[in-house]
Amino acid sequence: MQFNRHQLDFIQYPLDTHICLIAPPGSGKTQVTSARIAYLIKQGVAPQKILASTFNVKAADELTERLNDYRLPALPPIRNYHKVGSRMNRAFKKKGFIKHHQFIQHEWQIREKAKQVLLQTASTDINPHDSGTLEDFVSFISVVKSQLLSAEDTFTEKQINARYRCFINGFEEYEKLREQQGFQTFDDLLYDPVRVLLTTPSAVSFVENHLDHILIDEFQDMNPITFALFSFIAGSRAYITGIGDDDQTINVYRGSDPHFIVSGFSEGLQNVALLQLAETYRFGHVTAIAANQLIQHNKVRHNKICVSGANTPHTHISLGYYDEQLSYRCPHQRSLLQTINKHLATGRRKSDIGILLRTYHISPWIEFALIRERIAYRVEDGRSALSLPFVQGIKAFAALHVETQSEPPQVSPIIFLLNHPVLPVKKALLPQLASLVEASRTIDDEDIERIEPTLSPYVKTIVKKRINSLNKALSQPWSEAVSTYYESEIHAAYTEQIATRKQGNDIRNHSILIAALLLLNSTRSGDELLRIMTAPSEDEDTITITTLNSSKGCAWFTVIIPACVETILPYQHPDSPTDIEDERRLMYVGITRATQHLHLITTEKKGFQSALKAGHESPVSTVSPTMKEPSRFLYEMRLSDAEAVGNAITLDNDITLTTTGDISIIERYLTTLEDIYNGA
Repeated sequence: MQFNRHQLDFIQYPLDTHICLIAPPGSGKTQVTSARIAYLIKQGVAPQKILASTFNVKAADELTERLNDYRLPALPPIRNYHKVGSRMNRAFKKKGFIKHHQFIQHEWQIREKAKQVLLQTASTDINPHDSGTLEDFVSFISVVKSQLLSAEDTFTEKQINARYRCFINGFEEYEKLREQQGFQTFDDLLYDPVRVLLTTPSAVSFVENHLDHILIDEFQDMNPITFALFSFIAGSRAYITGIGDDDQTINVYRGSDPHFIVSGFSEGLQNVALLQLAETYRFGHVTAIAANQLIQHNKVRHNKICVSGANTPHTHISLGYYDEQLSYRCPHQRSLLQTINKHLATGRRKSDIGILLRTYHISPWIEFALIRERIAYRVEDGRSALSLPFVQGIKAFAALHVETQSEPPQVSPIIFLLNHPVLPVKKALLPQLASLVEASRTIDDEDIERIEPTLSPYVKTIVKKRINSLNKALSQPWSEAVSTYYESEIHAAYTEQIATRKQGNDIRNHSILIAALLLLNSTRSGDELLRIMTAPSEDEDTITITTLNSSKGCAWFTVIIPACVETILPYQHPDSPTDIEDERRLMYVGITRATQHLHLITTEKKGFQSALKAGHESPVSTVSPTMKEPSRFLYEMRLSDAEAVGNAITLDNDITLTTTGDISIIERYLTTLEDIYNGA
């Protein structure tokens, strides 16, 4: 394989040096890491004296595959971070430093343990039964275990909302429970051995100074606990090579901190070299310039420029729009569907498309649109909107409509259906109310009173209307059934709730209902609806829907980033301040996943397109951000300049800028490109 000058500088750098290599997206990080390891071995370093560590198993497998091409006499150990911790756990258990624990890996098991503690420690102003609160507590436990701080100091440093202060005591009680029951989680594979090393000199002596070189991939994802682990292993003997990109530090929710790759790497080390790969071979000049202009707004980063390498394909960036009032909740999703259909019309596969979400919160409208158009997709991490209770109710309606053709309906889907939107009755009554569901049957107050005589007349009216609408629908042909139950009863129920309670979830569910109605009305039967809502087979060609976080390390021919609007990208969490630099890094990762076409969807706000073309700054600093506002990141990318300069470079034309404002990034880009071409 041929390497460029910057890649060779790293591969052949003197062995007696600690190296921090900054590797932008698509710069050949895995290739140069494997080449560096091969170089070390050829220079006489014993393979068993080298440790290569990656962020996950997939990266470890890729590095191993690359190294196999060098036909080395032996390979060094290649392990992901947690595998390193796991092996140390086993060794420490044999030495008696750590007690034997049962390992639990399923999220539901961890949530059960955390819920047990939260029920005992929760303050009066939070609901320990709320799934969101439980997730926040589990997340807090994970963050504490990524730090070298106490739970209280972590709570303060991360600026967590004061109403969750009970989490501090909750963490201490959780650790007591862990000790009593003898279990370990994924986080504890790193947390437990580091705690031992911090307090036990004999454990330090056991692990340190056995290696000559440690190479750590994805170094930007270091958190304090992981960094401490590798520092103990290195001791005073091993040279450390950290490889990563500060602009791709996106696992902050796991405790990752760009400080380690920006300035922390050299702290306490002698003879440190900072190297940089300057060229990407993933995307063209337009995307490279837009990405540079976006990320330069961050302060915690190395002052660098990444340029598109020679012969890298041209990348096109396009914008699509939602209606301003509906924003990303638009039921039609026309821009997204048009982009997909244009891609497929060229004969390319669905698997060449990635839809990258800031949060799965926005996926229902997208998934309904894809199902409606019979476009197969797969949601990573099993987080499909089809698992939402409201959507399960829709599937239950279809199943019930089918079942009435041949056999009596089942109770469980009826309960799903009756209680979305939520009926003002106790859940214990729902199975009995389900017994009243029967096609063509009309129930009255007496039927309900036999089940629960204490219900108020108002509640009885609501329940009776819901069940009678469902019974009527079950006796009708499909299109009439949809109209009777969803277009009339359910739509009216949500409309009334919104008018009286004005809760965000009601408004969101009503918006999902509008999208669902388009889907329901695109089918001819309950059978057809159930069929098209069935998950695709393993070998079926599908579009990938995933999050910006999970897209790291991936690339697609066409990338679509929906909901490029304020409150979503950047994300505005209701209980914690938004770190704009974290959000900007996520956007940077997202836009650098596309190899040929990047499509960004935002709101069609009056004046936005002209402001973008003129290179104006984002107005969000002077307004209260809402989902109707285009994301500030679209302004920061200066798309008109990126398009003009990138196309001019690709076509070897003169550069003409039509915008006003700072052009220093463009000047640096052109200078860097010229230096590379001239071999400077």
